[in-house]
Amino acid sequence: MKVAFISLIAYDDLNRDVLQTHKDDADYFDEKVISKHNDPVHKWCKILLDQGIDIELWYLAYHAKGVKCFRHKFGHLMRRIHAFDSRSFLTHYLAAPWSFRLLRELKKNHITHVLLLNYLLNRRLPIDMADLTIGYCRRKRINVLPIFGGGTIEDYGFLKKKIKAACLQKTDAFLCQSQAELDVMIGRHSFPREKAILFSNPLDIEKFQPLEHLKAVRAVSLAEDRRYLLFIGRLVPTKGVGHLLNIMPELVRKFPDLVLLIIGSGPAETAWKQLVFDFGLEKHVRFLGFVDNEQLHYYYNTAEALVLPSYSEGVPNIILEAIACDTPVIASAVGGIPHILSDEMGILVPVRDEAALSLAIERVLNKKFMLNPEKRHKLLSEINMKAKGKELAEILSKL
Repeated sequence: MKVAFISLIAYDDLNRDVLQTHKDDADYFDEKVISKHNDPVHKWCKILLDQGIDIELWYLAYHAKGVKCFRHKFGHLMRRIHAFDSRSFLTHYLAAPWSFRLLRELKKNHITHVLLLNYLLNRRLPIDMADLTIGYCRRKRINVLPIFGGGTIEDYGFLKKKIKAACLQKTDAFLCQSQAELDVMIGRHSFPREKAILFSNPLDIEKFQPLEHLKAVRAVSLAEDRRYLLFIGRLVPTKGVGHLLNIMPELVRKFPDLVLLIIGSGPAETAWKQLVFDFGLEKHVRFLGFVDNEQLHYYYNTAEALVLPSYSEGVPNIILEAIACDTPVIASAVGGIPHILSDEMGILVPVRDEAALSLAIERVLNKKFMLNPEKRHKLLSEINMKAKGKELAEILSKL
């Protein structure tokens, strides 16, 4: 068995600032950035590698030509493959990377199984790179398993939805963290129930675990006399942070020692910083930018709650990390989140409902919500890396 975990997103395009800063060092991005990432995709590779399975992570790149191989710090091989940046014409009509070289590499490297991330790509064209990859794998008798990575097929138009559903039905299995999306695929698009598999991201529970609050606060040099809320994610309008900022003045009036920590970056950052200034919240909201994954467990353990008021999500890994640190989670009832947070595992709020969001935060700050310890322990036992590795290896071996 030889497995390629393929991400159909151009990684270098997501890190253009890094490329610009180190444009004279062609290998910097691969060897100093990507090879040290702690993203969940690398944990999928690690759990298979630990099971003795030959696994590589393949990713697309706009700015580097040809194919390059190097190793990730977890030990798996990474393969960078050039992609055609289609956005330079037709007013972003193609709006996603395309790479026929990737298909040739599948044959050249004798791949037997493909784990395919980002099967929801281009909304405009009837067929996208995910569909081409699935079709190629079927013709070459390569087992192909799309992985749900957020969003929903229901966001597509009628024709695109039909084509995408028909294409997905030709796959060997469908791995999904969201029961809601599985229900959509089975109930509305006739996806075979026997090929639909609920599979959560693996979690390194040795890294993400409860710490003494004061120790965590001191580790990241935060004030010891403050109480903290935490947001982690890309700073885009659909993450709903604007609603959280709107309710902060009233929360600060009731809890004068409250501080909101915002980890991440993105296009909405400037507007949200202006909102903080307009509300006079400079002492109560801190934008921390990028924080290394190795430091995140400290922030979870400083926080009274992780707050995620998004408009749409899959099953964010940050929710599982927070639960592992015994930190309450307040999140919108969207995507796969209710599957995790229902039944004493967190507080769900309606999308864009600022009143409900404020009440949920007050409930946590007033110590009127605690995670159910038995259910937390059960969840963590199911998603630890060793257990998930055995589960995924068994899924692949049965195909």
